[in-house]
Amino acid sequence: MKRVLFHPCCGQDVARMAKLLSDEFDHLEASDVSPYSVQVLREELGFVATRERTHQFAPELASGRTDLHLVRNPSTLRPVGSGRILDGTCSVRPGAPKSATLRAFDSVEALRMVDRISVFVFRRDGPTEGEGSSGIPFLGNTLFQRIVAKLEVGGLVVTDGAGMNCDADQSELWRAPRTDHPIGRKFTAFGREFRCERVLGKRSPQTLVWRADPTR
Repeated sequence: MKRVLFHPCCGQDVARMAKLLSDEFDHLEASDVSPYSVQVLREELGFVATRERTHQFAPELASGRTDLHLVRNPSTLRPVGSGRILDGTCSVRPGAPKSATLRAFDSVEALRMVDRISVFVFRRDGPTEGEGSSGIPFLGNTLFQRIVAKLEVGGLVVTDGAGMNCDADQSELWRAPRTDHPIGRKFTAFGREFRCERVLGKRSPQTLVWRADPTR
C-alpha cells in the first residue's frame, strides 16, 4: 500500500517539503488553486503529467456565519468550483521517481477526494508572522478532524502551526513550534495521541513532525 503525503495549499513549499520528507512517502498529493504550483513541481521536482482531466464541484460552505475558506483570513478570494487534476511522476531523488497527483483547485475539495493520508503537511505561506496558508484553517477543529479521520495509525503531521492562535485540543500544533525544546511534547485530539518527534529545518517558527497513534 502506497504511503501518501498530502500537502494542501502547497504553493512553492511543495518541492522543499517533498525532498525533506522523501523517505516518508511513495505518492505525493499536492493541491493549490495557483497555477504557479504546477510550474514549481515541473521545474524543481521534474513533474511529468501522464494524464490530465477537469474537475467540477460545488465549494463546501460551513454551517452558520461563514465558510471553511475564510474563517481566519476574510478577503475577496472565493473558492471556485472547477480546476484540473494532473496525474504523473516527480523526481524527489535522482533515479527514484515517485507517483504524484496535483489537484489545481480548492484544497478543501482536494481533501475530500483523498482516501488516506500517511503524512500531512501544512505550513504558513512565508516567514511573515501570522500569514496563514491561503486562509483555510486546516488545523482548526472542522478540517483537522477530517485529516485525523484519514490519517493512518502512526501517521505524521508536519506543521509550523500555520498562524493559528485559538484554543483547541490540538493547540500544541501552533504553540510548540515557538518553544525551545518541543521534542517529546504530547497532546490528545480526536482520538489520537500526538507526540513531537523531530524538528524539520531551521525556519522560525519551527516546523515540527508529530506522530499520531491511537489513544491508550
